[in-house]
Amino acid sequence: MAIGELPSSAHGAAIGADGHHRPSLESVAAANLDLGPRLPVFFSECLHENKLLLPFCLVSAGAAVLMTCLLTLRQRREIAAAPITLQRLYYLRATWFAPAFGLTSFWSLLCPRGFALLKMVQVQFEGINIAVFGAILFLLLAEESYQHYKGSDTHDEGIGKKIIGALASQGPKPHFGVPPFGCCFRRWIQPHNLTPRHLILARNLFRQYIFVIMISSACVAWAAISLPTARFVTIRTISNTVQKLSSFLAIYGLMILYMATHDLMHDKWRTTSKFVAIKLVVLLCNFQDMFVGSIVQHVRVLDFECLGTDAHSEHFWNMYLTSLESILVAFLVRRAFPASEIEPFAGDFHLELVEMELEALQREAAADGTKGSSKAGAEAVSSRPSEGGGDGDGDGDGVELTETRAERAG
Repeated sequence: MAIGELPSSAHGAAIGADGHHRPSLESVAAANLDLGPRLPVFFSECLHENKLLLPFCLVSAGAAVLMTCLLTLRQRREIAAAPITLQRLYYLRATWFAPAFGLTSFWSLLCPRGFALLKMVQVQFEGINIAVFGAILFLLLAEESYQHYKGSDTHDEGIGKKIIGALASQGPKPHFGVPPFGCCFRRWIQPHNLTPRHLILARNLFRQYIFVIMISSACVAWAAISLPTARFVTIRTISNTVQKLSSFLAIYGLMILYMATHDLMHDKWRTTSKFVAIKLVVLLCNFQDMFVGSIVQHVRVLDFECLGTDAHSEHFWNMYLTSLESILVAFLVRRAFPASEIEPFAGDFHLELVEMELEALQREAAADGTKGSSKAGAEAVSSRPSEGGGDGDGDGDGVELTETRAERAG
């Protein structure tokens, strides 16, 4: 069997009435399950065909990943020496993003057969990092809101009310008119202040991405080993579409929170650089997926025949570029989350505590709205004219109407 060729079981063919062999649906769809050569075959065949290009790619990618890990370890050592706070904890978690992408990409270069598994790990790290960035924004927002009301009459109120008040002090804005969805209808959105319900919605938007990734990845893995190939391909396509939509929703939630807090926190905490450091590599990966395939098809020297198909060559070069990009991400993370920013907060509010207060404010507002509606309904009923008409006493009109009906019945 040639390199990248399907096993004989995948070449099952149906014999038609004319005696000719026709490829079955299983054999056609099974081409999507061709994972490429295994590790010993990959090195023996590909190194023989590409004596200069492949070693250069492996050495340069390995050097880039090594530099990424060294930068990250140095930054973690600096952050570890900072005061022990929640901010320090979340900054340490944010530093794992660059080496995770670099190591998984380089691991895939050593054996492209593991691309699907390692790509799944990268996407899961992406979801975790989005959640960490959202938690950092909420933590910094709570601190700035606490400082905003320090020394005022409302200083003793809960952090939830302080957050809502600090955001409202910036004036009404079209908060939902942000990319990637809201910018299309921004002109029709009326400026408004954020409510606890809006902040909880933004939190749910960027948090749902983690659950969608975990569930969809498990479904694809189960389908690959349990279902016929054609159905697996369908489930994989649906899963990829759902993940893309979920990632855009997560970015939308982060953009709502980022734009709402920009004026309040940007000068001190440089939230723009933090946002760029988190999302740049994701955007680069999405854009490079669009043009790497066409480049590999037109530049034949980049097409490794030993991998079997053009798709495997495309995966190889995507992971190679991601390995190089991990250095850029490490530099951006180091600049966006420096140890010099970490300081003991006057009110060190954990994300769960902030969420509890926001949910309590939302429930209180809903209860007040229900009571207000009931009270308004009662006032409307009491002020409604009686059935007897006129401006006289309602009770008297009711008695007269009852007597009139009794006389008619008699």
